[in-house]
Amino acid sequence: MPKLIDLTGKLLGRLTVLEKTKVHGRKEIYWRCQCSCGKLTSVMAQNLRKGRIQSCGCLKAERMSARLTKHRHSRIGRMQRPSPEYKAWCAMRDRCNRPNHVGYKDYGARGIKVCSEWQASFVAFLSCVGPKPSPKHSLDRVDVDGNYDPGNVRWATATEQARNKRKFKKVAAAGWT
Repeated sequence: MPKLIDLTGKLLGRLTVLEKTKVHGRKEIYWRCQCSCGKLTSVMAQNLRKGRIQSCGCLKAERMSARLTKHRHSRIGRMQRPSPEYKAWCAMRDRCNRPNHVGYKDYGARGIKVCSEWQASFVAFLSCVGPKPSPKHSLDRVDVDGNYDPGNVRWATATEQARNKRKFKKVAAAGWT
């Protein structure tokens, strides 16, 4: 049996070691710990000593949540959905950048691009375009042949978008209305 290093009372990360709980086989020693969030957990001694486990799991969850939700629009947890603005931003990037996307032929294949600032940052996109006015609005480009750039993007209703299609623009230019 390996020499037991007594960890009782030690604070390791967010875990306070309370007591030795169980021995599995010859080498696996477990300690009952209380996390700073209040949850009790059992952790293998070597994981505590080497700093591999620092909480009951709450630390990892907090870090993941912070990474995914800096702007509070992407998915937060299992039951919540992304905001409509975040979905529109993702769809805009997908149809311009992913050749296997169903809309790529009408966007990326035609040379329509997303400006580099918006490509890299949802926050930059949202600060220019603003929140979606209603569920009836979706992302629209003022110049249908232009890129997704500040000044060329707006929230528009289906009726507004129907008047802003390539086919309609050609008919209007020819004088047929």
